[in-house]
Amino acid sequence: TDDAHEGHSLKSWVATFKCPNGANEIQIQALRNDELNKIAEEPMEKKPNCGIMGYCMPWINEYTSNPVPTVLIANAGAHIDDIVRFRSLFYDFLNIVDSADRSDDIVFFRTSVPGHRDCMKEGIQPFYYYHEYQ
Repeated sequence: TDDAHEGHSLKSWVATFKCPNGANEIQIQALRNDELNKIAEEPMEKKPNCGIMGYCMPWINEYTSNPVPTVLIANAGAHIDDIVRFRSLFYDFLNIVDSADRSDDIVFFRTSVPGHRDCMKEGIQPFYYYHEYQ
């Protein structure tokens, strides 16, 4: 992890595991790209490089250059507070995956609760009861 950035991990990691039968290995890799976009360069000096406070690590070249069938699990939402923007980013992500033409891959898209404006604003309190939200 990248402990120098207040608990936000900017670096990707890879781990390899042996299957119980000992004959096969699987590899798991994780990286952060808050907008699942086509960015080509890593954030400089731990400063946001996508959106207002988003961090986007490059991922497309590594994903498309690996010939091994892949399970791709993507997640977005936490740093996106506008539904129109979320929809646009989601469709862009689908177009990226479709254009990769990897028919042996399995793609899961896991949503997060969308972010909300001014979430870091001092004095903001979450709703205590559901009826407060309504």
